[in-house]
Amino acid sequence: AGVADLGDGRSMTVVTHAGDGSLRRWAVDDSGVWSPSILATMPLGQVPAHLEIADVTGTGRQDVLVSSSHGVAVVHLDTGETITTIEDVDLTDGRWTLLLEDPARGPSLVLAGESAVLIWPPGPGRFPFAAIDVSGRRDPGHSLRSNASGLGTQLAARVEDRWTVRTTHRSGSGPGQSLQPVWFGLGGAPAIDFVAVTWSDGVFQTELNLQEGQVHEIVETQRQLSSCPVLFA
Repeated sequence: AGVADLGDGRSMTVVTHAGDGSLRRWAVDDSGVWSPSILATMPLGQVPAHLEIADVTGTGRQDVLVSSSHGVAVVHLDTGETITTIEDVDLTDGRWTLLLEDPARGPSLVLAGESAVLIWPPGPGRFPFAAIDVSGRRDPGHSLRSNASGLGTQLAARVEDRWTVRTTHRSGSGPGQSLQPVWFGLGGAPAIDFVAVTWSDGVFQTELNLQEGQVHEIVETQRQLSSCPVLFA
């Protein structure tokens, strides 16, 4: 299973269904009731084994990478449309992950094979990316108490009229926790207009104009030193 936010502030869960090999999306309605819907059938015709949720096209839209014994398929999370497939590769055991080698081009697919590590680098036609590496701080005097790795941090990136929301938690069904930077597709824009950072200790922080093709290091900074902000206009 994987968890994602399409930018409306509501989390959804994507799961694989062993019975019919489908991808199912569980979402909550206005009344607070969770209900499932079929996102897509497995494009490669096999029961899915492992999935990851991430933007791999650079559009700023979340995608689902789902694997089986026949390969891996990339499906748009909001429409269920299959974007592409890598076929004739057995990925049943889930020994693959996404690796951000180049923050400008986006993630590569890495497979731990029996005798070698295989890498599928980003292909042509992607929009540019920008990446963010967060680091929390502990400072009781400024009410800072986040872990140094930034685990649990939520990042909401605004690019023109689009929100992309991600967290530093793993967004897939495999084991382990990645410490890679969090990447955002810019959809053709030159930069992230601003990113709203909510740290694990509740501190809220905003950073502006994060340019494409870079890993931007953001260290937790307490800018809300009083309880009553004043806006001058």
